[in-house]
Amino acid sequence: MVLHFVSALAFSAVERQLAARLRRSIRLHNIYENGRGVLRAVLRLCGQRNWQLTELDADAHDIDDGEVRVKMTLSGSQMQNATEVFAAVDGVIAVLRAEDEVD
Repeated sequence: MVLHFVSALAFSAVERQLAARLRRSIRLHNIYENGRGVLRAVLRLCGQRNWQLTELDADAHDIDDGEVRVKMTLSGSQMQNATEVFAAVDGVIAVLRAEDEVD
């Protein structure tokens, strides 16, 4: 009985660690051309890949320059190639990870 309890606790801890490694969050800074439906395409890709958008912050003053800058936080599995996935969307100018951002 005690061995069953200990093994159940150990399995639960291993399961949590694996889930955390497979499912993570990243912060991205997306820069794209205004008025081309780019954000819609990016959000569609998130849905197709089961990535959850947990935060979205737009920088409205950049719209005057014909481009939009948004910061987004995403969570999900297999996020290691998110920058490349979003950069391939027509109209995307740049995709930076939060740690790569420049002022």
